[in-house]
Amino acid sequence: MQSVRFMLRWIRSGCVVAALAALPLAGGAAAQKSDWPSAANTGVPAGITLTTVTSTTRLPAGVTINRHGDLIVDAPRVVLSGLDIRGSVYINASNVTLINSKVTAGGNYVIKIATGVTGTLIQNSTISGTAASPEGSKGIAGSGTFIANNISNMEDGIFLLGDKDTLIQGNYIHDLKATGSPHYDGIQIEGSVSNVIIRHNTVINDYGQTSALMIDNYFGPISNITVDNNLLVGGGYTIYVDGQFSGGPITGVSITNNHMGRGHWGITNFNKTSPVYTGNVDDGASIAAGLPTTGQPPAPSESTPPPASAGGRRGLRHHQRRLHRRLKRCCLGRPARRWDRRRFHQPRVQRPRCRQRAEPCGRRPQSRHH
Repeated sequence: MQSVRFMLRWIRSGCVVAALAALPLAGGAAAQKSDWPSAANTGVPAGITLTTVTSTTRLPAGVTINRHGDLIVDAPRVVLSGLDIRGSVYINASNVTLINSKVTAGGNYVIKIATGVTGTLIQNSTISGTAASPEGSKGIAGSGTFIANNISNMEDGIFLLGDKDTLIQGNYIHDLKATGSPHYDGIQIEGSVSNVIIRHNTVINDYGQTSALMIDNYFGPISNITVDNNLLVGGGYTIYVDGQFSGGPITGVSITNNHMGRGHWGITNFNKTSPVYTGNVDDGASIAAGLPTTGQPPAPSESTPPPASAGGRRGLRHHQRRLHRRLKRCCLGRPARRWDRRRFHQPRVQRPRCRQRAEPCGRRPQSRHH
C-alpha cells in the first residue's frame, strides 16, 4: 500500500511526464506485434472484479452520483478503483485517480476533466461509448496522464482543447463510432494546447475520413507536441497538422519513429506548418492487422449489495410480528413475554425439546409411568 501511495504522489508531482518520456519502450523497426497496445494489454487487467456503481454504492467523500448514473468528483486526491460506472465521469478537482475501472456512457463525454484541473491520472481502464453516442462524443476530454487505457465507441478517443502538460502513453484507441455525421479522430488537439507527449499508443481509424491524429490551431496556438513511437493507422490522412486557421501559430511539433498505416488519401497533411518528421515508416497497416482484438477480460462485475431490509421500518416491524407469533405458538398456552423492540438483537434462547414430541415447547415432559 505504501508503494502505491508513493507512486501516486510521484505521478502527481509533475515529474511523471519527463520521467516516463525517458523510459525505453519497445518500438522502432524491430517492434513486435505483442509489444503494441491492444485488447490483450490495455484496459482493466484480467482477474479484477468490478463493483457496479448504483445509487446505493458507498463512494468516497466529495463524489456524488446523479439520477443519470454520472459520477461527479468535486474533491481533490480522490482514488476511484475497481468500479463499473454506467454513466459519465466529471472530474472537477485536481489530483484525482481513476484506475482499473470500466466507464460506459452514451453522452457527449465518457470522461470530462474540467479546464484548469491538474494531476489527473487515468490508467488501465476500459472507456467506451454506446450505440447511442452522439456526433461530437469524446472518450477522454481534458489534460492529465492517460496510460494503458482501452478506448472505443465514440467520435474522438482523446480530445485536448485549452490543455497543457499531458502524457498519452500505451493506450489502445479503436472502433470509433457515433451517430449523426461525425468526423472521426483517434486523438484530436484543437488549440491552446502545449507540452503534450503522445508515445507508444495504438490508434486505428477504420474510416476513410479525418485522422488517427489531428493537430490544428482552430481555437488557439499549439506548441511543444511530441509524437513518438506510435502505431497510427487509417483516416483520410493518418496525421493532420493544420495551421490554416486564425487561432495562432503551431510550433515545436515533432513526429518521429512512428509506424504509419496509410489513410484513404495518404499518410500526412501538413498545412501552413512544417513539423519535424523523421524516422517514420509505412508498415502500420500490417502490424495493426495482426493485433489481438480480445483479451484480459475483467472478472464479472458485482452489484452493490442491497440494504438489509428493502422495506425499511415496515419490513422490520413485519419481521418482529412474525417472531412474536412463533414465540406464542411455541409456548403452548404459557403466557408469552411481551416483545421488547429494544431486545430485538439479543440472541434467542434455545428451549429444550419434549421427549415425546418432535416440536419444541415450554412444558416439562411427562413421566412414562404416570
